[in-house]
Amino acid sequence: MVNGYINIISTAIIIFLITNIFLRIFKIQGIEIEFKDNSHLKNWNVVLPVLISIIFMNIYIIIFLDKFSNNNLMINTTLQIVLCSPIVLTMIKNRESLKSVGITKNNIIKLTILGFIIGSVYVLLNNPSLTLLKTSNYKKLIEYFVIRYMILIAFSEEFIYRGYLQTRLIIINGKKKGYLISTLISVLIHTTINIKIYGISMLPEKIIILIPLTLVLGYLQMETKSLIPGTILHAFADFCPFFSGTIY
Repeated sequence: MVNGYINIISTAIIIFLITNIFLRIFKIQGIEIEFKDNSHLKNWNVVLPVLISIIFMNIYIIIFLDKFSNNNLMINTTLQIVLCSPIVLTMIKNRESLKSVGITKNNIIKLTILGFIIGSVYVLLNNPSLTLLKTSNYKKLIEYFVIRYMILIAFSEEFIYRGYLQTRLIIINGKKKGYLISTLISVLIHTTINIKIYGISMLPEKIIILIPLTLVLGYLQMETKSLIPGTILHAFADFCPFFSGTIY
């Protein structure tokens, strides 16, 4: 178990280093995000839509709990729509652009390459067996990885926690403080979810894994101002346990 903790922390450090080297070599700098009117940017104003989305998510899961056990794609898709809707409605109300949450064409190819590099590094360092890649059911593999883990789960969470929450908390509180506050909120929310799924006994292990990854994801968004590399890494990290199994 201790070796696992050391491994996940060393993986985060390696990804930090690779990201810094990549950004310097290709001279990638995210375009600074500005709002025409910053008067609505208060800590509670920013955090509230995120809390509402989590409440909606829990209500939805309780209602459709039996459907989740069957990995129903439609139910999971609807869940992500429910999860993102308070954020989207808040952005529309405040007339905020997609660029303000990191949805931009800026450096799209380079950042996609970066995402796949660090995502592959994460998998190789944490699950080097790659048994799943020997599967013949590539249609199911694409459905699980691309649709469920990248488009649905990874993108929606990066959109909420990094694109929306972290970006605005940094504008309000400064770079370091905003980064740490958003990381703390993300970890706390995921902690409550992990207790429901795995129970309290698994909590220390899950937190040790969660904190380094959350810091890396936040750093990617902070430096690139794009959801692309974080979404790809997030998808690889979530999907990592399946690389040692088989999808039927």
